[in-house]
Amino acid sequence: MITVALLQKEILPVLAPEDFFILLSHATGKEKTFLLAHPEYILDEKTHALAESFFARRRKHEPVAYIIGEKEFYGLSFQVNKETLIPRPETEILVENALALITSLKSTDIDIVDVGTGSGAIILSLAHALSEKKLPSHIKLYGSDISERALHVAKENQKRQQTKLPVQLLQGNLLEPYTLLKEKSKTLLVLANLPYLSHALYSSTIPDVQNYEPKSALIRENAGLAHSFELLSQLTALKDTEKIFCFFEISPEQTSSFVQHITETIPSLSYEVQTDLSGRDRFLFVSF
Repeated sequence: MITVALLQKEILPVLAPEDFFILLSHATGKEKTFLLAHPEYILDEKTHALAESFFARRRKHEPVAYIIGEKEFYGLSFQVNKETLIPRPETEILVENALALITSLKSTDIDIVDVGTGSGAIILSLAHALSEKKLPSHIKLYGSDISERALHVAKENQKRQQTKLPVQLLQGNLLEPYTLLKEKSKTLLVLANLPYLSHALYSSTIPDVQNYEPKSALIRENAGLAHSFELLSQLTALKDTEKIFCFFEISPEQTSSFVQHITETIPSLSYEVQTDLSGRDRFLFVSF
């Protein structure tokens, strides 16, 4: 007879308590609060076997989000799998910053593009937040990704979230699929949580990342900044756009290289470095 208490005694020495309870909750269909309050709860044989399979996968460093197939982001639940990165908590700040900017521009026609959208967590969270604010319908939202498999996940999340503001998902490299659709004289806001790890940084990541998350969505050349610099070039080419804003998510040690690139190649570009909750450089905001 296996109870929650017995499983805790067996598993907690090798798994973090938070991981244990998330996985056990998913296996049993019971809330974490229930499991904490009822250590005497008995698992049937089938449920116990499922829970043990989850624990075994986690001990091999498979991320919890991939095991249960979902991850919470910005208060919403998103489907994730090995075709997409797992949304990080710090990226929620990107949504907050974008929301603040959009609110300040509410009298302007705005196109918003999430490049490298992956699971769609950023653009769908933003669509949900904008719907709650009941802003005018002059806002158009897009998510682009070069990976067809990643876009499939984003489309499933689009069905799951059912946001009032529609999001058009496009396949292609960075802004290229959007530029085929855009109209002239629009204000454009781009959200760019692109692959930004250098090979050196990637080699220092934990096994959860190296063994399971898609390498193509993590690493880029030029110290991790190749995609960001390519996107900057695409933005610079949009001469018929009224105003352009872009939030780049970066790794803290990239700040000086990114700023140097801007000052050397686009000296007229306005930029601002923004930090995450721990005070580390995390975002670079640029405007044309």
